[in-house]
Amino acid sequence: MNALLARAARHTGPLNYFADRFLIVAAAATTIQSVVIGWRDQFPDFKIFYASSLLLRQGANPYQGLWDRGLGPNTNTPTVIVALEPLTWLPFFPAAIVWLVLGLITLAAVIRALAPGTVPTTRRVLLLIVLATQACALTIRQGQIVFFVMALFTYAWLADRDGRSARSGVALGVLMALKPFYGLFALYVLWRRDWRAFAGILAGGALCVAVALVDLQPGILTSWITSLREINWQAHLTNVSIRGLAARWFAAPPQHPYVLSTTPLIAWRELELAFWIGGVLVIAVASAICLRRTRDQAQAWAVISLAALLLSPLAEVHYAIVGLGPIALSFARSRRWAAAWTTGIALSLPYALVDALHYGVVGTVTIGSVYALAAIALWVEMVRPVKSI
Repeated sequence: MNALLARAARHTGPLNYFADRFLIVAAAATTIQSVVIGWRDQFPDFKIFYASSLLLRQGANPYQGLWDRGLGPNTNTPTVIVALEPLTWLPFFPAAIVWLVLGLITLAAVIRALAPGTVPTTRRVLLLIVLATQACALTIRQGQIVFFVMALFTYAWLADRDGRSARSGVALGVLMALKPFYGLFALYVLWRRDWRAFAGILAGGALCVAVALVDLQPGILTSWITSLREINWQAHLTNVSIRGLAARWFAAPPQHPYVLSTTPLIAWRELELAFWIGGVLVIAVASAICLRRTRDQAQAWAVISLAALLLSPLAEVHYAIVGLGPIALSFARSRRWAAAWTTGIALSLPYALVDALHYGVVGTVTIGSVYALAAIALWVEMVRPVKSI
């Protein structure tokens, strides 16, 4: 196996001097800007998570009390709120620093687990590529939980690759308890008839529910569902799902501070619905065909990780890096470097620049949808046949 990976690494060739320096500058500038803006804005997503967990510790409803504090809805599951409760014993800013440091340590651990033994590149290059993306930048800037989700995904993938189905399933069960749109993996496991993995998923999910129930009051689940129903910013440019694309292109922009000033091709509800349903069907069918034909485990996991985002009603660009391991390995095997660089650059387009613009029709369809189009292009590359090494 090591010889095969070494051969793949030779095919990639070393980064030339300018590309290497570009990665260093892009990663450093993006990361520093994210930390500075995140500190200035008080890491807005983490602020919501922290407030919810604090309400829970105080015996209040962690979802309903947010509006009274001038904060938006928390769409995370009750499991996430319980998991973050220990941080509420610290004041907000120290808790935010601990959260950021733990996240970056987790990211470093993921990179260490992937390179060079699994993904044929150096840890330095892989880390720079991740840090240069807006998926990573927005995770830092907003205080999201993506690095921890990424670690669970990577552990599950590596365990599945090594034949440890039960452990992979447990990690997937916890992953789904945190982010339900990764429930597609449960369908994949059932289709494979991997009963040990499926039992692991049930065990991991049940464990999260059991831990959460110890600390939750009655009615929390209903409050969470109510929070999900309050979402009306599907058109936000960070939403990479087909639902988000349909909302930007075929719906009148909602009056919401999270949504930029966009101009749809045509505001037609029936067309929006048709585009959404049609896109979901195409993604689902093409992904299923790919999974049936491929024998490549990395390709299967890469396809599902991206399809989960595209099929979800709301999936932010942050989660594009969650499937880093199988995606990077699939690119290394196929050696389609032009596609890898193109999608990587698109996902690295600075959000601060894009967020400052107001869009006409052309802008809405192109730059205003750049992250969604990049995610779709990435999924297309993963669906294509991958040469084994």
